[in-house]
Amino acid sequence: MKRAEWHGLEITELEKSQNPNEAFINAQYTDNVDKAKGRQSRSERAHFVREPKTQAWQYMGSEMIQPGLTPFGTLSLPSLKL
Repeated sequence: MKRAEWHGLEITELEKSQNPNEAFINAQYTDNVDKAKGRQSRSERAHFVREPKTQAWQYMGSEMIQPGLTPFGTLSLPSLKL
């Protein structure tokens, strides 16, 4: 079975909001720095909002799920099909 990925991150859960124009993706990743330091994968929660006119999903930002870790930066993603 193929892994579902978003921006190179393995999607572990797609979380729909009560608002139909909002969604969250929970993803896990391990970057090369993590591997070099022997750390396990990190979890991140990315927030998306659907544009009313185009119906495209826009990336609004993300947060780390595991405490004590910092986000790896801003990602850009023009649209997402959910």
